[in-house]
Amino acid sequence: MITGLALHGMSFFSYVSVLSRLRLSVVSPVFTGATIVLISAPSVLLLAESLNTLQTVGTLTSLVGIGLVFLPA
Repeated sequence: MITGLALHGMSFFSYVSVLSRLRLSVVSPVFTGATIVLISAPSVLLLAESLNTLQTVGTLTSLVGIGLVFLPA
């Protein structure tokens, strides 16, 4: 529980730090998409969870969206 609280605190401060440098319209979708990927990937790889087709497409779409956010205008 202590580790979870520490990680949550670190996440909050990293989010605030990134917000001070980038626009919210960039940070929010990237953090949301990254959360989906960073939870799904270890779940499949380490915990032998399975993703159905719709979940796989959604995760891949999140990755593509993150990439598109960082394309030059």
